[in-house]
Amino acid sequence: MKKTIYSFRDSINLKNNKILKLYLLISFLLNLTYLFLKVYKDRLSKKLALTENLEPSEFMKVFRINDISVNIESIFIVITLICLFIFAIKKYDIKQFFAVNFTYLVLFSTISFIVSNIFEIHFTSLIEQFIVVFQITVIVFIFYIIKTIFKKVKLFL
Repeated sequence: MKKTIYSFRDSINLKNNKILKLYLLISFLLNLTYLFLKVYKDRLSKKLALTENLEPSEFMKVFRINDISVNIESIFIVITLICLFIFAIKKYDIKQFFAVNFTYLVLFSTISFIVSNIFEIHFTSLIEQFIVVFQITVIVFIFYIIKTIFKKVKLFL
């Protein structure tokens, strides 16, 4: 058990991995922006729901915020794919990416949960950007496990 904890701690150590540091920095900034936009959009939508005479510009503001949010989701997916591609090309330890990415997703989901409770927003709307990234990470992780198993089986044959 101790070895597993030390192994996990070593795998999230970012001292020598500039790509992962950059990935986390960009992801963090994108997700903070995403959270801000979602909270702002929710507040604006609630305000518009109480207003009788709505201007078209007010509706457009909500639509623009939604478009930016969708673009952030797409950028987050692309950045994750690029990081995975770089890890594959450069033959970096992919376990480090998995450990850091899962930890990041859990931590930022927790932050989103706290924000959703503070601002009374649906939690799921704050974590939408993670769903596809989580799926991609899980799929690549499954492929990694299958590849590792085949290598070990090949050694025994």
